[in-house]
Amino acid sequence: CNDFLDVNTNPNGPQSVSANLYLPPMLHWFVTSPQFDGRFVGHYAQEWYSTSANFSPGQTWGKMGYDAGSDNGAQQWRDVYWSLGQNLIDMNTKAEAEQRW
Repeated sequence: CNDFLDVNTNPNGPQSVSANLYLPPMLHWFVTSPQFDGRFVGHYAQEWYSTSANFSPGQTWGKMGYDAGSDNGAQQWRDVYWSLGQNLIDMNTKAEAEQRW
């Protein structure tokens, strides 16, 4: 009964990776997330306006508001502080252990 945790080992996905493999997806989201946010921030920065009553950005972002109870327009914040947070800590810890500066 000592190896019962080994049943979920994925032979196609490593359990541990070197520090440099953390970086590519982080860089991807650093350049992609502003594009996601631009869909909403554009209503401020480029003064888009919609008169449709059924279209959320026209009702909120187009009138200098925001989507309450939503994280629309917060992709960059979410990537930096949530998605990348623990991965950055793990990457730095592994890089220091491997002496990869």
